[in-house]
Amino acid sequence: MPTTNSGEIFDRSVKFDGSLLELIQGADVEWKTLSSADNIVTLNRGRVISKIYLQENVGDYPVYSSQTENNGEIGKIATFDYDKECLTWTTDGANAGTVFHRSGKFSVTNVCGIITINDESHLSYRFLYYWLSIVMKSYVYAGMGNPKLMSNQVERIKIPIPSLEIQQKIVEILDKMTDYVTELTAELTAELTLRQKQYSFYRDQLLTFAEDNPLSDSGESLAVKWTTLGEVAELKRGNGLQKSDFVENGKPVIHYGQIYTYYGNFTHKTISCVEKKLFDRLVKVDKGDVIITNTSENLEDVGTAVGWLGDEQIATGGHATVIKPNPELFGKYFVYYTQTVEFQKEKRKFAKGTKVIDVSATDLAKIKIPLPPLKLQSKIVEILDKFQTLTEDVTGLLPEEIELRKKQYAYYREQLLTFGVESGKASQPASQPASQPASQPASQPLTSGYLFILREAAEKVGVSLDELFKVIWTTLDEICEIKRGKRVVKSQLSKVGKFPVYQNSMKPLGYFGESNFESDKTFIIAAGAAGEIGYINKKFWAADDVYVFEPSKNVMSKFIYHFLLTKQNSISSKVRRASIPRLSRTAFENIEISVPTLTEQKRIVSFLDKFDEFTSDLSEGLPKEIELRQKQYEYWREQLLKFNKK
Repeated sequence: MPTTNSGEIFDRSVKFDGSLLELIQGADVEWKTLSSADNIVTLNRGRVISKIYLQENVGDYPVYSSQTENNGEIGKIATFDYDKECLTWTTDGANAGTVFHRSGKFSVTNVCGIITINDESHLSYRFLYYWLSIVMKSYVYAGMGNPKLMSNQVERIKIPIPSLEIQQKIVEILDKMTDYVTELTAELTAELTLRQKQYSFYRDQLLTFAEDNPLSDSGESLAVKWTTLGEVAELKRGNGLQKSDFVENGKPVIHYGQIYTYYGNFTHKTISCVEKKLFDRLVKVDKGDVIITNTSENLEDVGTAVGWLGDEQIATGGHATVIKPNPELFGKYFVYYTQTVEFQKEKRKFAKGTKVIDVSATDLAKIKIPLPPLKLQSKIVEILDKFQTLTEDVTGLLPEEIELRKKQYAYYREQLLTFGVESGKASQPASQPASQPASQPASQPLTSGYLFILREAAEKVGVSLDELFKVIWTTLDEICEIKRGKRVVKSQLSKVGKFPVYQNSMKPLGYFGESNFESDKTFIIAAGAAGEIGYINKKFWAADDVYVFEPSKNVMSKFIYHFLLTKQNSISSKVRRASIPRLSRTAFENIEISVPTLTEQKRIVSFLDKFDEFTSDLSEGLPKEIELRQKQYEYWREQLLKFNKK
């Protein structure tokens, strides 16, 4: 970051050395006033242009007034009073002394003055603009409570007039610096706006539940446990079975080579049979079991799995392992997991050989897999089954559409089966070798991001998740005791103290020696800044224009806070607009709210708090960054416009 001692101003596109600064500051300068006697400029005043006039004469030409927002423009009319380059300044009000550089066709109101340079070969408008930006405010007269800067005061302002060449060099530098500050402000403001929109989007998504969900709550936490395959399944390595053993009629078998050349994810029937005598010696496969290849000439085919869904018992032979899941593991879920990037990474750790690659049954048992609750495994399988059907049902589709479906399926398969965690690394003790199974498999709550993807994928293929996400639908007054604060008078308060007092805004009215509410509370302002929603995590005093929410045992106060933010517009619309805006308790106490399990509330609050902090960091940093740049700009402006009076 540049400093005021640097030879570079702001960025490398704006450079000058000390000799240029010395040249500017040592230049011959003529000092003149803006009075008619010195005949440098001509001063004029705008005319009265009422709101009614603006409404009745709408057109294309801007009208400028005393405000600073929107470059001072208050509207557009069909005519114009000026068609030229000039400077204008605000003559009355809080913005008195603010100067603008204008050009083109426009009009100004009677609270604006106009400065026209009489000889532009002698004085530049931009140079004069920058000089007046420094000194003009100091001539404002603030008597009688209404700041003013009239023409008689402007005439007294002295201006330096170096050569036009020097003026142009100064203007070139200051223009670039101004553009830089403006660009930075726009970029940071846009970034802040984007972050706020992202926060609002995720907040609303995470706090929106289907209204037709059952009213009961299972209380079961949706969490994923990282474990090893050997802990949730029995693994049996096959033996024997050559292709030469196949017969036309006999007992059904699957050869390991057929798993990656013929079969898909699942099958109900086999394409090969063997004699009963050989069948009896082979490893058996029952309905719901998974057969996975151990050996191939390439690593990609090793670990390819097929799930057996037929009612009849079958068998398999060498170079394949039968996975017999225990009640915690759904075989179809495991088949889909073997297709993920994470499984491929785990498989590579145990692969042996060069020309022929092998991963033994013993090593397969060491592979870590994520294990969510069985009901979630079932839903994941239902979703992926439907995506699989979509990828296979390609009748009438263009090649691009077929490819898109395949990519969509692969995307959701990865997202749904990796759970936002990389092979359960967080659960592996540092002292434990990676190849050894964890003695105590860790359980990790599913992230809000994962749940969002799960809902999105389910919606795309029409799978209901009602039995997973059971929430209670109720009203705020059913789950919260809504308490009104107690009045205090301002004379009882101090500027500093232990307990902040909230009355009619989010800024404390003062500090009090007592508190009437504990920490971790959500509240709503009922008068003044009526409808504003706040949260405080320390003891405080709520005055009588504040409603405080005391949630029941299984409801988080911070969850109530984030939920109410989703209703901010609705609540604000019910504020009674009067000399003092007011909000009635009836405006919010009956708002319907969906309350998930406490575990889900914590997950939602954690996500939104982090996003809110991310946004707030920029909100706080933005003014500081702009202020720093502005100070740098002002420093160099002062240096460039510092002339010796002779």
